Amino acid sequence: QAPQAPQEPEPPAAYNWIGKLHELCGKKLKRNLEKQEIAFSTESVQSEDGTSGYQSTLDCQFFGGAYLGEVCAGKKAAEHSAARMAIEHEFPDFVEGVEPKRSQHPRKKRKKNAKTANGEEVEHSD
Repeated sequence: QAPQAPQEPEPPAAYNWIGKLHELCGKKLKRNLEKQEIAFSTESVQSEDGTSGYQSTLDCQFFGGAYLGEVCAGKKAAEHSAARMAIEHEFPDFVEGVEPKRSQHPRKKRKKNAKTANGEEVEHSD
């Protein structure tokens, strides 16, 4: 039997979509979800170009159907991908990285005077 190369650890997900899914579901249901209420099914897949990866399907009894994630290099990344798909469809108002809304009336900015290298102030001109 040929020796197997050690598997490299999977890099962490860029964002914890599974945790966010649990949080959003908990808020909607007004209670914490039980672990068995969200189920992942992850399979090894091979693309047409010969590369292999993993693809997860997320199923939750509170959703209208199952969500299929993208093909990813690792199992955990595939699960996070499926969770992201579920969030995008079940919680469309949630958008990661949205800045808070600003008031309708923008504040006037004060013009600052620039300083030269020797500390002298130079007036700002438009």
